[in-house]
Order: sequence, then C-alpha cells, then structure tokens
Amino acid sequence: MSQKLVKVLWSPKSYLHSPVDDLESFYYTAQWAVAFNDGASGEKHDGDGIREFREMISGENRFSATNEVRLEYPNFWEEEEYGAFFANSAALLHPWLRKLDILKADWSLLMAQAGGTRGYEDEGAPD
Repeated sequence: MSQKLVKVLWSPKSYLHSPVDDLESFYYTAQWAVAFNDGASGEKHDGDGIREFREMISGENRFSATNEVRLEYPNFWEEEEYGAFFANSAALLHPWLRKLDILKADWSLLMAQAGGTRGYEDEGAPD
C-alpha cells in the first residue's frame, strides 16, 4: 500500500485513492521482491545488512527502509552485506523511487489546482 493509504487506513479522514497510490504500491512490491530474492544463483544471502533491511520492510519501519534506498544509493549497497542481486537492483530502485517522488509532488499540485481534494499535500510530504 502507498504511504498515504497506510496512514489513513484507521483514520476517519477521507482520502482520494489515486493512480499514484497504485504506482507507489507497485514500487513497494518490487522493493520487497528484491530484498527477499537472491537472484538466479538460488543461494540464500544472509548478510547483516540484508537481514536488517528485510526486518525493516517486514515491520513498522518500511518507510525507513525506503528512505535508505532514496538517500544512500550508490554508496550503501555492498554485495557482502546485501548480496549481488540486491546491490545491483538498487540501480533500478533508486531512480524509480526518485521519479515516484516527482510524480507524487506533481499529482499533489494537480489535485490542489483542481479544488483541493484530499491527497499527498494534506498531511505533509511522504516519508
């Protein structure tokens, strides 16, 4: 789920589910697949870095894990800690996430111009 949908899930506030939410959800699905897939080798990589990342995205710290993808690339993902598949996939995840950030900002601007329906701008910038 997108960050905004997670935030409003148990809230009485109304929220307009958008195509941008679906694209963000697709990103999180890909991030999960990359973190829990060790690539074509079939060997299980179990370094400290990937274990910690997997714990973050499996629990309440999913957005912290995503921020690491956003902020730490290209220096953060060492093959010894994360495995070759994850380290190499960061080259896809990082620019995808940056483009998604731009898309969310553009969507918020369009929604504000269209009459201020509830969207990303109503509760601050996404984590």
